[in-house]
Amino acid sequence: GSTVTAYVAWTKEGCEGVQVSTVVNSQVTDLGCAPAEAADVVPGKIALAAPNRDTGWLVMGTTTWRSSDGLKTWSKA
Repeated sequence: GSTVTAYVAWTKEGCEGVQVSTVVNSQVTDLGCAPAEAADVVPGKIALAAPNRDTGWLVMGTTTWRSSDGLKTWSKA
């Protein structure tokens, strides 16, 4: 369709790591929290790729995480 979806990885209270969310029409929807060591969560040093709605890759520091359930749960790749 014509709706644009943005995927974001950010720090949020209640998430011990990085919160992964979508933004659609200015509405933020939290998907899942990727666990991480505090030293790996550095603003501007996190990369998120979501090639489709079900699969995502997240790089924090030297650790790569993968999700295959709609970005809800994350495990080390």
